[in-house]
Amino acid sequence: MKVKIAQMNIKDGSVRENLDQMLSILGDCEATIDLIVFPETTLSGFPKVEELSSVALPLSSFAIERIRSEARTRRVGVAFGFAESDGTDVFNTALLVSKFGEILLRDRKTHLWRKTDKGLFSAGDTYSTFIFDGLRVGLLICYDIEFP
Repeated sequence: MKVKIAQMNIKDGSVRENLDQMLSILGDCEATIDLIVFPETTLSGFPKVEELSSVALPLSSFAIERIRSEARTRRVGVAFGFAESDGTDVFNTALLVSKFGEILLRDRKTHLWRKTDKGLFSAGDTYSTFIFDGLRVGLLICYDIEFP
């Protein structure tokens, strides 16, 4: 499996700018890449509390659908982070999208870092794995790697 690690300048609180950067990176992705992995909170950055309602996205949002569509078009798996809106809660979430645009995994950060997450995000409470191109994979976000 060929994995590309994407680094980008994430703009806190600006889904549009971050999505445009992601789409550009995806557009430049070599055809031999199986999975491209973006950083934590790629789409939203770490917003201020007052920005949260404007940058937190449901799974059905335009930005998520656009990434799923690009994964399907480019035939590449995509892992990325965002502020996920689900009812009254907002989570620091990572998604794994297949090369067919299907959401395979969703991980909500469980161990919230006091400087960036606490007071902003709700904590997740589950861990999952999935078979991706023949390999069992899982998602963990930042501080969660300290508690496997």
